Amino acid sequence: MSENLPKDTKQKRIETKWIISGIVIPLILALIGCFTTLESNKNTDQLTSPTDIGVLTPVVQYDVLKGRRHYDELKEKIHKIELEILKERNKVESERQKRLLLENELAGAKAKLDALQNKYQGIDLSTNDVHLTWDSSNDPGIMGYMISYGISPGDYTSLIDAGNRTRYTITGLNCGSYYFAVTAYDENGKESNLSDEVHIAISRP
Repeated sequence: MSENLPKDTKQKRIETKWIISGIVIPLILALIGCFTTLESNKNTDQLTSPTDIGVLTPVVQYDVLKGRRHYDELKEKIHKIELEILKERNKVESERQKRLLLENELAGAKAKLDALQNKYQGIDLSTNDVHLTWDSSNDPGIMGYMISYGISPGDYTSLIDAGNRTRYTITGLNCGSYYFAVTAYDENGKESNLSDEVHIAISRP
């Protein structure tokens, strides 16, 4: 039947077929290319998915945990060192305060010693010597004073003539307790009554 078509009609049909072929075939090829690209991307995604490289995750996590443990250990060590430093500082401060107290106490003791030495001028307080003083008698006939002493109250075994002085130092005494009293005497050797008794204990060797 197509053989009976006019020549122009046949030519138009042939051109239409070529036009359709020129559009449809590239379109099909383009779709095939897109599908191939999608499949390729899908395969690539599968290869780089966490499921395939997940073996790296525990390693990284282990390193992080190890680092955290090391961090905690160092923090604990630093805390302990800081506590030790604080303890030593407190100890040093305590020692400094103690030293200051001792220095103040020493200064106070030295001041008292100076005052004591000024009070007893001319007397060596560093020895075991016994220094006695008494009031002078108003009796013009008094020629001197006699010191009596011993190791028991009222029992005087030693006598010392102090002359007309009202102060006397007794040396060479041993450790122990001593009792002292003083009498005044006239030119005839007659003595007055005993003074009040004084007790002195010598404990320093």
